Amino acid sequence: FMSESTPVPVVSLPVVATMEKNMPVELHSLVMWKEPKQSGILLAAITFAYLLLEKSGFTLIGIIANSGMVFLVATMVAANVSTMLGKTNPISFPKVEISEEVAKDVALSVTKGVNAVLAFAHTSATGTIPIVDFGKYILGLYVLAMVGSRFHVLTLVFLVLFSALTVPKGSQCVYAKYHTEIDAFVAKAQEQINDGVAKIKEKVMSATGAKKQE
Repeated sequence: FMSESTPVPVVSLPVVATMEKNMPVELHSLVMWKEPKQSGILLAAITFAYLLLEKSGFTLIGIIANSGMVFLVATMVAANVSTMLGKTNPISFPKVEISEEVAKDVALSVTKGVNAVLAFAHTSATGTIPIVDFGKYILGLYVLAMVGSRFHVLTLVFLVLFSALTVPKGSQCVYAKYHTEIDAFVAKAQEQINDGVAKIKEKVMSATGAKKQE
């Protein structure tokens, strides 16, 4: 039996473990629910904002503009009333700002993504992309186009954010309980994929060699 002082090992799905290594500390804390209160508030806020925009018929720009007007009017009225009552510090409002570390992490992640896309575009334009990778990208873009045609942009954004806050932690819990079965399934699937890729490469090489001989 495990004593109370013995820490319970955290087992993560390999894909999730790789993502965890590349995540900023603050983002990792939110996604993996290390601070349940903050993650719960963020998830509730995202869901509320989506329902408000999707079901009410309001637009994002309209909500931001109206909220800004209400905030400015409310703070000005409160400040003037407090001044009339003789209070020196009428409003106690917390200062909210983004730290340099978070800004740098976001900028670095965006830069890496843009560079990866540019590198792929260069490889495709020069005709040096492997046929297997070409097929995978075409399939991925086709699936993306099909999904995009079925959902509104706002719904897609909500699904991405909702998944980011639920899937990693959920998959970690499931993998911790069934990691033996999952590892066996993934290994078998990977073996079949490798066999299929090898056969496709062999056919492509054979076809290329036959054309060269002609």
